[in-house]
Amino acid sequence: MIVALDSDLERIERVDATSAFATVPQVSAVAGEQSADCRFGRVPSTTVAQIASAQEPAFYPSRYGLFSLGQTLIPNTEGDRGEAVKVAVQRLTPQLKTLLAAKLLRLTAKVGSSRLKVRAVLATLDPQSRVVARALVGEGCGG
Repeated sequence: MIVALDSDLERIERVDATSAFATVPQVSAVAGEQSADCRFGRVPSTTVAQIASAQEPAFYPSRYGLFSLGQTLIPNTEGDRGEAVKVAVQRLTPQLKTLLAAKLLRLTAKVGSSRLKVRAVLATLDPQSRVVARALVGEGCGG
């Protein structure tokens, strides 16, 4: 799993993030978005204001999350305000593992490349259970 570091991060934030991501197995951080699977960066105050309750202030310094390469915040990845970069990476490790599993499932599901008749569903088991990815491998695997 390749995580791009947002170019808006301060130099020290990028250094801390690179160091923290280096401790996560099968995850590497890169500058920019070349060949990345997602992006790590600060959650903009406008995004936070949309998901925050009315009692919380609209500006949150140092609030980090994961984004799709299309700049969309990945649900349930935003952290608390004032969170350190290393703490954010540790908090995001389970989501990164889930995203990696979904990526591997998608890469495995090349219809026609296998004659196996297999259907796979990757779902989370937390209180907010949800399907992360589905894959049909081979012929004859109706949805």
